[in-house]
Amino acid sequence: LDRARFAVIEEARVRAGLPDPEGARFRKMQVSMMRRVPVLCGEINEKTTAGGYGGYQRFLSGPTIRLHERDIGRVDMDRAWQALCDDEDALRVVPK
Repeated sequence: LDRARFAVIEEARVRAGLPDPEGARFRKMQVSMMRRVPVLCGEINEKTTAGGYGGYQRFLSGPTIRLHERDIGRVDMDRAWQALCDDEDALRVVPK
């Protein structure tokens, strides 16, 4: 698996689901393989309808999962993050 390429593809998929794809800011991204299936874990700051930013929230994206903290809440995201993203061997990805 080319983790850097995977991250680029998954970031594009996350962007495609946003009202303002080009306005999104990403940080702290890593590709985790904890469950033997790659998952892009990171934080995203989206533009609000007023044109400002709402603050960074976590997201997960992979072939079988796409979760956003704004949709599932902090507690459920904590559980998903622990199960899929707390990988000591995860590869940090630097955004372009």
